[in-house]
Amino acid sequence: MMTNGDNFADTREGEFIETILAAQGQLERKQNRRQVIQKMKARFEQGFWIFRAPVGYKYINSKRGGKELVIDKPVATTAQHALEGFASGRLDSQYAVRKFLEDCPYFPKDLPNGELRHETVVRLLCKVVYAGYVEAPSWNMKPQLGNHEALISYEAHLKILQILNKGLYAPKRKDLHHDFRFVVQWPAQNAIPLLQLRGVKAKPRCILIVGVVINHAPAMVR
Repeated sequence: MMTNGDNFADTREGEFIETILAAQGQLERKQNRRQVIQKMKARFEQGFWIFRAPVGYKYINSKRGGKELVIDKPVATTAQHALEGFASGRLDSQYAVRKFLEDCPYFPKDLPNGELRHETVVRLLCKVVYAGYVEAPSWNMKPQLGNHEALISYEAHLKILQILNKGLYAPKRKDLHHDFRFVVQWPAQNAIPLLQLRGVKAKPRCILIVGVVINHAPAMVR
């Protein structure tokens, strides 16, 4: 029996109630998360981009409810020139794309010195949203035509993926050791089905690597 000096939270009954309350809170959080995801999937099926606005786009209130993507100039124009330049070969490497974007005063930079991370360039080149499509691979939802205006054609997007699948290296630099080089290749598990879906032939041995790879790892380098 409890006395007046006992703390209810320190009793077995108190611990039991705390456990029930914690479980109830966890259940409510999971239910809320499931409802949010269900609403996002419903928006996706309607052709709306449901994630953070990509560089070159911004969100506005939609007449159909919620928010929708619209082109954000002049950043969108810069992104368009970079994507089309890479697809056509005018910008013949990811390094060339990065320098092009870094030289543009409108394009947002990652680093205080005005440079971009290599991963930022890769994400820009890979996003199908710039071709007017929406996708949610983490939810196993296939790309479909979106409601927003495209910056490049779908054919140009496929060309970019083909170039990336071949593995383009950055130009040789004096400050890099000869045993290392920059490369981007596609993952066998997630990207291969997506590439095949988009009509791109990709070999299962291709692995996504963003950064540096060592020359003496032949299984990882084309």
